[in-house]
Amino acid sequence: MGIHTGPALANEGDWYGRTVNVAARLCSLAGSGQVVVSECAREAAGQIPGVQWSEREPHLLRNVSEPVPTYLASSCQAAVRPAAISAARRRRRLGLANPQFAS
Repeated sequence: MGIHTGPALANEGDWYGRTVNVAARLCSLAGSGQVVVSECAREAAGQIPGVQWSEREPHLLRNVSEPVPTYLASSCQAAVRPAAISAARRRRRLGLANPQFAS
């Protein structure tokens, strides 16, 4: 997966522009199960519990004039909770443990 952040243009359900191009190129750099992010996406994300960032060398990407600094995101398994557990805990905190009684 490749992630980049910035403005994108939309036209009749299609997305295009530099941001989409960079994200697509980063996706092609990622191996199976990897997440490659640009430097600006990394900075926008900040510190995410359970995620480690490994700096990679900047890459020259097709149709991009300057090299793009990249990072590889990886999880710290002990710090990451499954989404289902997190969702169940949120529902309990909101008093929605049993949705049929929620109003």
